[in-house]
Amino acid sequence: MRVILKQKIGSFVALDLETTGINLETSEIIELGAVKVEDGKITQRFSQLLKPKGLLPLSITRLTGIKYQDLQNCPLLETILPQLLVFLSEEPLVVHNASFDFGFLKRHTQFSNEVFDTLELARLLLPTLSNHKLPTLLEYFAIPFQQSHRALSDAENTAKLFLKLLDLLSSLELGTLRIINQLVQTTDWTFKEIFASRQKRALKQKWVNKEAKGQKSEKAERQKCKSIQDIDFAECEKFFKRNSIFSKCLDGFEHRLTQVKMTEAVKQAFEREEFLIVEAGTGTGKSLAYLIPSVLWAKEKEKRVVLSTYTKNLQEQLFYKDIPVLKNILGNFNSALLKGRSNYLCLRKWTEGLRTSNHIFTAEERKSLLPLVKWVEETETGDISENAGFSLSQKTNLWYKLSCEGGDCFPNECKFASQCFLMKARIKAEKSQIIVVNHSLLFSDLASENAILIDYDCLIFDEAHRIEKVASEQLSISLNFFDFYKVLTSLYSSQPIESGLLVVIRERLKMPKVKKIMQDFFSRKVRNLIRDIRETENIIKDFFQNLTLTLQRLTNDYPKRRYRENDEFLSQTKEWGGGLETNLRHIERELSDLKEGLSENEAFQEISLSLLRAMRDCQILRNNLIFLLNAKNEDYVYWVEWENRTEASPEPNNLLSSYLIAAPLEVGPLLAKKLYARMKTIIFTSATLKIGDNFDFLKNCLGLDLFPSERLQTIALGSVFDFPRQSLILIPSYLPLPTERIFSKEIGNFLDKLLLTVKRGSLILFTSWQMLKEMYSTLKDELEKNQILLLGQGFDGSSPHLLERFREEKDSVLFGTESFWEGIDVPGEALEVLVLVRLPFPVPTDPLVEAHCERLQKKGLDPFYHYSLPQAVMKLSQGFGRLIRTKEDKGIVLILDKRIAIKHYGQVFLANLPTEYKICRNEKELLQEAKRFFGSVM
Repeated sequence: MRVILKQKIGSFVALDLETTGINLETSEIIELGAVKVEDGKITQRFSQLLKPKGLLPLSITRLTGIKYQDLQNCPLLETILPQLLVFLSEEPLVVHNASFDFGFLKRHTQFSNEVFDTLELARLLLPTLSNHKLPTLLEYFAIPFQQSHRALSDAENTAKLFLKLLDLLSSLELGTLRIINQLVQTTDWTFKEIFASRQKRALKQKWVNKEAKGQKSEKAERQKCKSIQDIDFAECEKFFKRNSIFSKCLDGFEHRLTQVKMTEAVKQAFEREEFLIVEAGTGTGKSLAYLIPSVLWAKEKEKRVVLSTYTKNLQEQLFYKDIPVLKNILGNFNSALLKGRSNYLCLRKWTEGLRTSNHIFTAEERKSLLPLVKWVEETETGDISENAGFSLSQKTNLWYKLSCEGGDCFPNECKFASQCFLMKARIKAEKSQIIVVNHSLLFSDLASENAILIDYDCLIFDEAHRIEKVASEQLSISLNFFDFYKVLTSLYSSQPIESGLLVVIRERLKMPKVKKIMQDFFSRKVRNLIRDIRETENIIKDFFQNLTLTLQRLTNDYPKRRYRENDEFLSQTKEWGGGLETNLRHIERELSDLKEGLSENEAFQEISLSLLRAMRDCQILRNNLIFLLNAKNEDYVYWVEWENRTEASPEPNNLLSSYLIAAPLEVGPLLAKKLYARMKTIIFTSATLKIGDNFDFLKNCLGLDLFPSERLQTIALGSVFDFPRQSLILIPSYLPLPTERIFSKEIGNFLDKLLLTVKRGSLILFTSWQMLKEMYSTLKDELEKNQILLLGQGFDGSSPHLLERFREEKDSVLFGTESFWEGIDVPGEALEVLVLVRLPFPVPTDPLVEAHCERLQKKGLDPFYHYSLPQAVMKLSQGFGRLIRTKEDKGIVLILDKRIAIKHYGQVFLANLPTEYKICRNEKELLQEAKRFFGSVM
């Protein structure tokens, strides 16, 4: 490969820079670093710190080690650029994440150099690596590095990485090289010549890579555990007793009485064919407590047990961590991880796409496909989550062209049926005793009359507090602009070039073996379809833009509006979408005619199948549109919403961001009818399920109050944590009520004083994005002047990135909203102060909340006490649960909403929390309590 490097690149310069932030408009470059490489060795170096015109954020100082005073005597960027350009000369430039670096540099100067991005190449060559950050790649290649986030060292590291990647490129098989070169042939990809040259060389030498693909298992059989592999189901609780054989086999085993009790309860539920609700706090070890009886029951009774989780993290922990451990200890059993069809690659679409790539995909899409090429050859599952090189969130429309999502599959007519990843996953699930799914798949399967999960009557819901929300989402019907766009553009798109299935048909009709009369007839049909699709796209754009503009005018900051059958708003909405249903029906008919005519010709067999899928997709869109615009089903709640703000971005979204949604008002009766009626055993478990001393609210939400009471058991297990010793709740009663105008101002003052005083890892949870934004703007500069790093959701990166920084940066502060109230795990000193700004009551004007309250009023029940209060209590308990994650953790919780102390319903909240609370009448008293708890002066 170095030969190719010498011929095609010769020497090169690796470049890196550090900036004051990630915003191209407001951030500045503060350091430049570059190294020149000749014959694989670094021969020259360039390094320069730069003086910014603005301030240096504390987060950048923490990240890079560069201080503001370090830059005061440094030159400005404009004065140093000529030197940099001389150093770069006309050499090829190698950069990691070039779009970021050159996004900044191109604001100040122009480059004619060819640019090679190591991030692009790494994603192609190492698609299944957990991520493609520079430190991760250096670790993978065992390249020694000491310093990250300094320009010169990162430039040196990027140069070394580039050479390693070029060596790895030489191991690509000829078939892989052919596919890559085919995809990039008419693109401007800078690596194109290197890959083309490599293919020619491989072809000339008839080089074939025979590298073994097998992986050695790192799991050795433990001889000492063989003696317990025959223990039967009846004795499963003995596994968790002190000094059991199991305790000697499991690393880190710790006897927990709550775990033993939960195992016994789960075992009895299986034996007696009962339903069981188990509230088991953090630290119980509930995963093993239900897994062991499930596995033994499934093996002994030859049954199938389905495990359903809410979060991806828990789903993968169960399948990739817990289950392999149990297989080693209990003896082998069959298990399967099953996901929704949109997660799997469709081999038919992939193969057809490659065959007609210039017509199906745009040039940019073809470059985006590159991380899939090597992965497709190696993957056994076809699950796109394996592939970190392919950014699913940014390329959703492209993935739709390749995934199993869309119209029904036709296995009997598909030549890839025997290789199909989705079919393999389902067949494996059918042969498995333990199947791990998520709530979304389970309920979408329920909505489709068990098309995926068949023949099971034992089910375990972990994270069961999320069942109602997910069931409502999966049993609902929604439409947005993208739902239409991805279906129509898969048929035809003119931007930036013509692409899509109809373009493929049009080109194939030009083949010599297609008769002239057939060419003329079907070419005319294709032209008509293209015309109709373009017309329909315009109608769809107008429809959703009108929706968004109207909602912006009517809803102010709250982006949802409920509508009913005779609503004037609905009449207006129908008027905007008047021609849409007609156009969709017409497109369906034209697709059907085209499919019927082409299916008679052997050259169009596969294409006719694609047309049938597209026709069904259009039919689904049209049926959903009719349902949403009629709004006649009294069991559903209908509304429109627009994404005016998101947690990922504080800026307004575009005018196509509206959704039409219809959700079932009550999921309980649906679950009772479609799920419970055929189940023998269901386990519901989570850390927070009861309100006060009972599970009545959960039973009502999930329809378990309709289930025979003699078959429903409940158990609440105490926590293994010593909450009174490890935690303390402080309630500042001197703060104003949330309903008072001065609340936000006083909260800002309070947080400023608190965070400057305690200087410990602090998580501030808001119930409103608007308030988080206001507090972030108010406190950012002041905290950073005092060397306290403030991280804001929606401002400083993605949620995973924020959590990573929060864990790493000592005594930092994190502002979060909805998604941070549950499911995050920050043990140790990284989190010792938790602030809950307001009691998390549901928004009363939310369409579902409003409809629930109306339903309760009709029954003569108080909506606040029977709905809003229980919802808020459960969410507050989840928020509190972020603080104590291990027996070594300690910390204080501050609840700034004094309604918890002065309102009679406040006791319901406090009774659900597992530790003591102190009501503080002034700031001095509060700070003294905090100091006393931490045992030191803050």
